Amino acid sequence: MPTYDPHTLVTFGGTLAELAIGDEIWQCGVRGVNDPGDGPVGHAQLADLVTAIATQVSATPNLLAWFQVVGSQMSSTASLNWVKAANIGLSGRKLRNGRVYPPNNAAGIVPGTAQIGTGTQDLLVTSAKTLLGALAQSADEYNFVPCVVSPAGGHEPITGVRVGNVYDVHRSRKNAAVETYHASAWP
Repeated sequence: MPTYDPHTLVTFGGTLAELAIGDEIWQCGVRGVNDPGDGPVGHAQLADLVTAIATQVSATPNLLAWFQVVGSQMSSTASLNWVKAANIGLSGRKLRNGRVYPPNNAAGIVPGTAQIGTGTQDLLVTSAKTLLGALAQSADEYNFVPCVVSPAGGHEPITGVRVGNVYDVHRSRKNAAVETYHASAWP
């Protein structure tokens, strides 16, 4: 059985009203540690971390600002309703892969394809970096650093983002279209 480094999982989500208000729920999660190598944020500081991510007022946008900015390409039917944080132990039971699927289906498709244009990819790369900036929070009691947590043990801080140009449908794509990526270092 794999053993994970203890860490903190920040989840955020809301609804995506496709047919009726509130008919679909979306959620994303990003893992991190309290200063790389120091494990999860202290249990008593989880509420403070959530508040900072959701409402901080500083040069770095908060989560709501990231969600509302045009460059994030969020659907006009999507809402951001919650932010949560939980500490994950050695079992890592809630772990999922490192992909994030926000409801940014407002990104325009190149006519005749299932792909987005390079300009949209650039907007989404900037958006992804803004999201990580909103999640990376520091206070006297904690310093939350977004990380990739491995089932083989260990973790590494996130150092970059990549955005592909093919719409992803959360499953393996048979006859997959060739995908190109735009990438950028973070922070």
